[in-house]
Amino acid sequence: MAEKYIKAGSILVPESVAPVNVKAENEIPLSFWQMMTNQMFYQRDNSPLELISTLGSHDPLLPRAAARDFLERQVDGNVHEIGPGNFHFARTFMDAVGDVSYYGHDFSDSSYVFAERDLEPYKGRIHFSKTSIDGFPEKVGDDPLNLIMVEVLDDTLTEFFTLHEETEYMLCVKPEMKREVEIPSKAMAGKMLALNGDFSLATQRMASKGLDRKYSAQEIIELIDLSNWGRLGNVHPAFLKHLEYNFKDFIPAAVDKVYDWQWKRMPKAFREFGDAVIKRFREELAEAEGIQKSMKDPEPYVLTLPLAGLKLLWDLKDRKAHIDFFDYGSDSLDYWVEPFSTYNGQITATVNFGIMDYAAQWLGFDTKLEKNQDFIKRTLGEDTILAGYHIGRAIKNPLPVHKLKELLYEAFHSKVKELSPDVDCTVNSIDCLRVRRRDYETFIKAGKETGFIKSDFEISEGSYHLAVHK
Repeated sequence: MAEKYIKAGSILVPESVAPVNVKAENEIPLSFWQMMTNQMFYQRDNSPLELISTLGSHDPLLPRAAARDFLERQVDGNVHEIGPGNFHFARTFMDAVGDVSYYGHDFSDSSYVFAERDLEPYKGRIHFSKTSIDGFPEKVGDDPLNLIMVEVLDDTLTEFFTLHEETEYMLCVKPEMKREVEIPSKAMAGKMLALNGDFSLATQRMASKGLDRKYSAQEIIELIDLSNWGRLGNVHPAFLKHLEYNFKDFIPAAVDKVYDWQWKRMPKAFREFGDAVIKRFREELAEAEGIQKSMKDPEPYVLTLPLAGLKLLWDLKDRKAHIDFFDYGSDSLDYWVEPFSTYNGQITATVNFGIMDYAAQWLGFDTKLEKNQDFIKRTLGEDTILAGYHIGRAIKNPLPVHKLKELLYEAFHSKVKELSPDVDCTVNSIDCLRVRRRDYETFIKAGKETGFIKSDFEISEGSYHLAVHK
């Protein structure tokens, strides 16, 4: 029987010698690809937050700290949140604050439809509005404005740059997948679930959409190469978690090209602000290149430029506002921080809080930048750390995610309940719940003594709170 030939890149090769992975032919700027994958991830028919945990999705201490801070400031007006997710932050905040109106804004209602039942006790107090971060300043005219954003900047428009020998480069990727992977369409996935007795809202939403078929890895990668986002939208978003980013490259691109790519519609008055931010960012790039040269076997030191966050600050510059940004990121270049990470297909950027802090001050805002643990300690008096932060890197022999969560649950379940008796502490949520620092330190010390934890592991937290206000 003749051997089967299949497409590998732009040529046909015998199946027996074809590469294991199907790789995109075209380099895609990571900024654009991050935006597209996050849109597909958050517009899925089942709740996105069933797959990920965020700083605001389960932990009660961060919203309680925000509520305490709000009450101590004795401010008037509504509270707004961009990207409310499962509304856990909103509900916990309102339980502590009481008589205010809370508005959650998101570009998609995919999370809200699954949170509606939990919001019934807050009817008339917590509201939802289908509003994107870009459209928020024009749609919401509150002055003064109280705004909260929890893990939003890392999912919104971000550019990735590095500097090498006085040339600026932009980070690009070529997504790839294992050749044998097949992914059903949304409609097929929904019908398969229904045949197995699942008649949930998510199943009904999927079963009613598009074509009833499967997509091969080759087809999916070809759709990415063709930028055929309409057809790619028919594929169940489970394909995102099968994408690999083994190929990373840098193309020459000056930082001020963001005027042509992202800031072309900004008014002339924006130019002075944009130039100041770019100048500061270039200083960071030069500092990062110096650090990179001093390292052994250095990787390119990539820095992020949080374009969506910078634009939001500009749009709100003339208002009396208080904005609380909570996110993962960095505030200095003292240590290597990966510019992006993936989890279940979602791509999240490391937030450059240094440039956000600088930009806010340039616009005349007062700012306070601190770790979330310091914010919680300052407002609630508890010295805490996230149970799961960096624990995967601390262990000598890596564990699968589910095993790691089981380990954390066994170690910290009782400690979580001591700190927050009313919290719903489960195996799935344990990694994003907080424990007292002394309990975490005891666990790490014991792990080092038994050889389970790396001897050079240092306890740290990379989540930040940036308060911006006028």
